Amino acid sequence: SSRPRSILRPWFPGVGSRAALRMVLSGRETRRRGAKVPLAALGCLVAVALVARNFLWLPSGVALAGPRVQELALTSSQASADKVGPEPGSCEAAVEAAIEAFQVFSAKWQKAAANGRLLPRFGKNAMLAETRARYAFEKEADVLSSCEGSWTALEADMRKEAWSTFLQQRNFLEEDVKDVLVASLSDEMLSRGQPLRIQEKMDMLRKATETYRSGVQPLLPEWAASSGDPEQAETERRLGELQFAIEDSPEGRAVRAAWAENKHKELTSERAHGVSVSLDPALRVMVRPEGMGNLQIYSQGPVGPPNSPAQVNIGIMNDGSMADVYREHPVPPKISLQPAVRVNLNMR
Repeated sequence: SSRPRSILRPWFPGVGSRAALRMVLSGRETRRRGAKVPLAALGCLVAVALVARNFLWLPSGVALAGPRVQELALTSSQASADKVGPEPGSCEAAVEAAIEAFQVFSAKWQKAAANGRLLPRFGKNAMLAETRARYAFEKEADVLSSCEGSWTALEADMRKEAWSTFLQQRNFLEEDVKDVLVASLSDEMLSRGQPLRIQEKMDMLRKATETYRSGVQPLLPEWAASSGDPEQAETERRLGELQFAIEDSPEGRAVRAAWAENKHKELTSERAHGVSVSLDPALRVMVRPEGMGNLQIYSQGPVGPPNSPAQVNIGIMNDGSMADVYREHPVPPKISLQPAVRVNLNMR
């Protein structure tokens, strides 16, 4: 039946109910008689009871699920601890030792390339890196003759990286030579105040080419010195185009602007030399009311536009009641106007 089993009726997997009851009763009778039960038997009975307790209320006909086991993934530290490196003295260990020695130099090359810094003696440095790697390889390998194939492959990879670094350093050298050539042409044009002659520009180009050739030679590793610089012809062509079109370059346009400014200053300076005369208009006004001359007021100031002002002098004197013996009329005029001109003479 599908009825649940009673808690008063224990159930043991694989054991009949009557047999299980006999087992329990026999254990009680043994304890009543005072017999000593072995510890191992008691442990088994406890384990069986615990298992039975977990399945007391399972309906009949329900299958028991098997235990689930969760697989634990190894952590990175455990995985690295379990990782087995190459055997000391083997070819693989020799290759790793050589790579470690070579990377000390390649790290410095990469840092210099990232900063745009030129390594003038890169060729010797590349050969030194290869020598150190070879020394580490021979020191680690027990049987060197059997590892020559590994060294040949590693040497090819190291030289490939060194060649890539050489090309970067060569580009830095070409840029430096271009900057020096442009600066030399611009300075000479600025000092001359006019475009350079063809022969003068060719002489500067020749110096720039010699500077590049002498600078690229130390950059070549010894194993590449025989083949030479593969970009030499193209570099010389680019330098020639640069000197030919220097007047149309941004630096050349800046030089032409400086020419125009210097010429304007020279013309202004030439016009300023000699004698210059300028006229400034002026006006004098005198008011003479009646009186005995005990009030006198004078003032002056410019009037008119700022670029060509006129100087005005105004005076007030109350001497109208006093006779003027120097004139036809004994009484002076109430107001008098007198135009004037001021002459400015400059000599340089």
